[in-house]
Amino acid sequence: MAKLVISSSNSLSSEVLLTQDSTTIGRGADNDVRIDNTLASTHHARIIQKSGQYFLEDLNSTNGTIINSEKIKTRDLKDGDVIFIGKHELRFVETEDGVEGDANFAKTILIRTGNDTTPPALSPPSAKPNEGGLIKIVSIVVGALAIALGTYLFWKMRH
Repeated sequence: MAKLVISSSNSLSSEVLLTQDSTTIGRGADNDVRIDNTLASTHHARIIQKSGQYFLEDLNSTNGTIINSEKIKTRDLKDGDVIFIGKHELRFVETEDGVEGDANFAKTILIRTGNDTTPPALSPPSAKPNEGGLIKIVSIVVGALAIALGTYLFWKMRH
């Protein structure tokens, strides 16, 4: 049995058992695993189970699908692989009995079972103060430098 342990910003959000031959992941309401994040495409990726093996396929998503820091189109999944979709991390866990032994995952919430037809919805965590502050500052500085360089080149070419 396999499952996805889903987290965002280092806090666990949910756990999804992979009980179907095909499990879709994305922002759209018709997905098996719904990720409510603008960085996820409507139909972002799909996990396919075939002969006891699991494969992840990117569905031509806008921002791509990453497994363990490698951007992929299609790849087999191994126990412990971490899938990155937008700001969410989906850890692939495969065990014989479906029970994860790691104490870090003992308090996850089961949001979907084989009988449940409602796709789970994941909401991004609330923003923390100064989260991304350095990125914003660097972006502002780079923008200001680009404007200054453009102005300099404009005046240099006019004279």
